[in-house]
Amino acid sequence: MDEDCACCTQVHTQFDFWIGSWETYNPDDTLAGNNIINKIQNNCALREKWTSATGDYTGTSYNFYNTFDKRWEQIWIDNGGQTLHLKGNLVDGSMVLSSDKRET
Repeated sequence: MDEDCACCTQVHTQFDFWIGSWETYNPDDTLAGNNIINKIQNNCALREKWTSATGDYTGTSYNFYNTFDKRWEQIWIDNGGQTLHLKGNLVDGSMVLSSDKRET
């Protein structure tokens, strides 16, 4: 590990497959939107910037490896004020994240 980079470990690279610019599609093959994912905070987090195809829906997530709980977490907020907190890990080569059940 690079002594100057606390987040340059193997576990911190598990989500690197997501880095880049992506077009996403609906099940009917129409464009849903665009996503840009990049590393920030000295490789300690990934930031997602989502924009819908129409441009009226946007969101941002921050994804990081929680070394205390030994799991990945994602915090999402969109331009409508909706939030989501996902948690999980790499399982058999796939990043699997889920949310806790919300009480209504």
